Amino acid sequence: MGRTLFGFLIGVALTSSIFLFLLREAERTEAVAVESARVERTADISREISDLGTRESTKPSDVESEGNRRAVTAEDLLASLDEQGTGAAELQRQIEELQRAYLEARFELEERWAEEVLAADPVILPSPLRPEFAWISENLNGNFFQQRFERESIDQTWAPTAESEILKFVSEHTEFTQKYGYPVVECRTTRCVAKFIGYGIREDVAVASDEFRTAMADFYRRLGAQFSCEQGPGEYCTTQMNNEDGVTTIYWGIKRNEE
Repeated sequence: MGRTLFGFLIGVALTSSIFLFLLREAERTEAVAVESARVERTADISREISDLGTRESTKPSDVESEGNRRAVTAEDLLASLDEQGTGAAELQRQIEELQRAYLEARFELEERWAEEVLAADPVILPSPLRPEFAWISENLNGNFFQQRFERESIDQTWAPTAESEILKFVSEHTEFTQKYGYPVVECRTTRCVAKFIGYGIREDVAVASDEFRTAMADFYRRLGAQFSCEQGPGEYCTTQMNNEDGVTTIYWGIKRNEE
C-alpha cells in the first residue's frame, strides 16, 4: 500500500512539471510572435514614409503650385487684416467719442449737483485763497471742497489738534518740504485744507503728484483715528495740483474721521 501511494505521488509530480513546462513554452512563443509582428509593422511604416517622400519629390510642379496657392492666400489674408484694422480704428474712434460724451455729461451732472448743494448752505466763514491758487475756481473737485470748507464753522476742540497733527506729519518729510515748502493748514469741523507753494519748479505737474503720493503714502494709516477719506457725495478727500510759470501749487483737502 505504501509503495502504491508513493508511486502515485511521483506520477502526479511529473505530470505537473510537464504541464508547467509546456505552459511556459507557449507564453514564450506568443511573445516572440508579438515582437516579430511589431518589427514587421515598423518596417512597413518606414517603407510607406520613404515611398511618400519619393512620390512628392517626383512632382515639382505640384509643389510649386502649392507654394503659389499659399502665397496668394497670404496676400489675401494680409489684405483682409488691413481691412479689419481700418474697421478697428474706426470702432476705436467711435468708442473714444462716446467716452468723451459720457465724461462731459457726467461733468455737467456733477457740476449741477454741486451748485444745488452749495446753494442750500450759506458761507459761514470765508477762506480767501492766495493768487497762486486762483486756478481752484476752475477745478470742479477742488472748488467744491473749498466751497464746502467755507460753509463750516470751527470746532474749537478738534480743529487745533488736527492742524497740529497734519503739520507734524508733513514736517517728517523734509525731502518734500524743502521743495514745496511747509503748508498753510486750516481745519474747521469736518474738513481740513493744506496748501503748498513751491517756487522755481519748472517740471510737469505729474512729478509733484508722484512726490506727494510718496511722501503722504501712510498718512491715513498712521492718523486714521483723526482722518479718513470716505468716498461719497461731498464726503471725499481731494488732492489737486497746478504748475504755472515755475510755481507749483498743491491743494490738499482732508476729511475728518467721524466714526
